[in-house]
Amino acid sequence: HEYKRQLLNILETVALWQAFRDDPHRDRPARVKIFGGKAAASHHQAKLIIKLINDVARAVNADPLVGHRLKAVFLPNGFDVDTFKPTPSSRIKIRAELGFSDSDFVVGCIARFDPVKDHHTFLNAAERLGKRVPQSRFILAGRGVSSGNEAFLNRFSKYAFDNRYALLGERNDVSALFSAMDVACLSSKSE
Repeated sequence: HEYKRQLLNILETVALWQAFRDDPHRDRPARVKIFGGKAAASHHQAKLIIKLINDVARAVNADPLVGHRLKAVFLPNGFDVDTFKPTPSSRIKIRAELGFSDSDFVVGCIARFDPVKDHHTFLNAAERLGKRVPQSRFILAGRGVSSGNEAFLNRFSKYAFDNRYALLGERNDVSALFSAMDVACLSSKSE
């Protein structure tokens, strides 16, 4: 679909911008248009649409005739690679805290307990990997993803959460958790 919804939304933003410009004295509610997304390196069309969104946002936000009544922003889907840069000290510290060794193969998923985050797919893959690679270990973190959450445990009762699994709940040290992982996964259904 090549960002069809985003393209329609930015075109609606341009129409709204033009309406503000055509009749600057008309009483209209202020609006903020927020766009988000990402494009793989090979998705040229999606990249062009993201560029269009940023160009339109820059023009709308700088227009003195519109002022504060219309703003547009693009929020990229991703994370700051400097903040989440792996460090050897965090790797050692977190693995020791979890009882994992440096030779363990650690796979992690950081996502809140929510059906859209699809922990089921992650846990199925973890179970299969664990059978093939005995030194596999698994980190799961996020709001509600803990051994203290009965709803989580009941939902995934078919999985044996043994010492290979660390169910950590919500954490403030996500960058350190990423440092402890060999592979970070996101199994979300919609992101």
